[in-house]
Amino acid sequence: MSFFTKLRDRLTRSSSKLEEGLEAIVEDGGGVDEMVAQSERLLGNRVRALMLPAGEPPAGLSPADRALDPFWALAEKADAPVVMHVGGERGFLASTAWQRAPEFEPSLTGNTEFGLEPYSMSTMHIPYLNYLTVLVLGGVFERHPRLRFGIAEAGAYWVGGLAETLDLWGDHFRRRLKDVLSMKPSEYLARNVRVTPFHFEPVRMYFDRHSELQDVYCYSTDFPHLEGGRNTKKLFYDQLAPLGDNVVEKFFAKNGEWLLPA
Repeated sequence: MSFFTKLRDRLTRSSSKLEEGLEAIVEDGGGVDEMVAQSERLLGNRVRALMLPAGEPPAGLSPADRALDPFWALAEKADAPVVMHVGGERGFLASTAWQRAPEFEPSLTGNTEFGLEPYSMSTMHIPYLNYLTVLVLGGVFERHPRLRFGIAEAGAYWVGGLAETLDLWGDHFRRRLKDVLSMKPSEYLARNVRVTPFHFEPVRMYFDRHSELQDVYCYSTDFPHLEGGRNTKKLFYDQLAPLGDNVVEKFFAKNGEWLLPA
């Protein structure tokens, strides 16, 4: 049995265990106490992941506000990942005027998740980038070192640039952040965050350019949706196989298993 066949079988077995009670959206209109109470109910009903929208501050607060620490601590203690998914970014930009131009009109193949036009697709990552910036530089992953955080269907092309940006400003403000962060900002991304690339992304380039982030990238597919692609396991495998079995196994299995432990 080939290495890739073993990985495929392992991925299938892992997926079959995750079909029930995977995630639930945490409504935060009632404030932090309600977020915590709702999360406790969901986790008590065997929900395994808690989903937040990327475009709205949780409970109207900065994600780094210490008033939210009870929520992050609950997720950390329960080994329940906090996840985000495309579509939750609505509301991040107060105005829609940016995309009111003929070139940015949604295509006929668009849906409620994807506009499938160049403006929306080129800017869809910004709310997730913003959210992670707040979490990292605000010390959330420092205070909650085992917190698992995942972002699906928002691409991964922006992660390397974010790591470089956060390290630059983390160093620039190192005296101000000396009591907030004990590691480089990029090290929190590598330890606490998992992100899924689209099937058409050059993932080998990401591994080559940012080997320190090789634990971040995870395989996923939304087949048969248009954005899910076809033969995606082979497409990714052909890119990553030259980098060795360790990288292939991380991308297809280990990184995702860390995000949602058995």
